[in-house]
Amino acid sequence: MKRLATSLLFALGLLAGCDKPYRRVAFELESTPPTPVHFDSDHISLVVGVAVQVKATPKRARRAYDFDVRFSLQPEDAKLLSVLDGQGRHEFVFVGLSQGSTCIDVRVDGHEEECIPVDVGPAP
Repeated sequence: MKRLATSLLFALGLLAGCDKPYRRVAFELESTPPTPVHFDSDHISLVVGVAVQVKATPKRARRAYDFDVRFSLQPEDAKLLSVLDGQGRHEFVFVGLSQGSTCIDVRVDGHEEECIPVDVGPAP
């Protein structure tokens, strides 16, 4: 019985130390676009013809992933939106190509985690 209790305590300790898997992407604007844009983990909006550079950090429930995690953002509809790799790690440049709605596939370590909705508005 004592051995069972010790094993259970050990297992609970392991579970308490584990961080939950992917939770969201945190965006930080690195450029100042000439028109209003919106970047958060639930929704992105920008306009046609405007490029926006962002730093995107995949997050777990309590903390960020390790810096060297494989992480990519790909538009579901490349005719509406282009997402290019920026100069630094986890930096991306979003460019609205055509008006409409799509989403960004978020991949962490090769696994598709979610698709963040994106609205591309008309050019100003």
